[in-house]
Amino acid sequence: MSQDALAEKLFISRQAISKWENGDATPDLENLVTLAAVLEVTLDELVTGKESAIKVTKKTEKPMNVWEFLTEESKRPMSKGDLLMLLLVPIILLGVYLIVIHFS
Repeated sequence: MSQDALAEKLFISRQAISKWENGDATPDLENLVTLAAVLEVTLDELVTGKESAIKVTKKTEKPMNVWEFLTEESKRPMSKGDLLMLLLVPIILLGVYLIVIHFS
């Protein structure tokens, strides 16, 4: 999550979060509680960095929207089949277009 996105959720400035990351400042208790909720961790996990022994199971899976799907798909390398389709489809379309123009 970006500093801007986190700052927006916490209703504070991006610079405040930058100061937290650099160790120039520390969040107050209210911001820590909100930060733990936003990050879906316990306050103890947030402060100590250790995972809680007692973990409440919560379904965090959500349906992936189209934009997330497209950005995930763009991260994978292009396969030979993808490359073949990328080359063949325009050639076939051009061929069909030329045939239609020729017989019109």
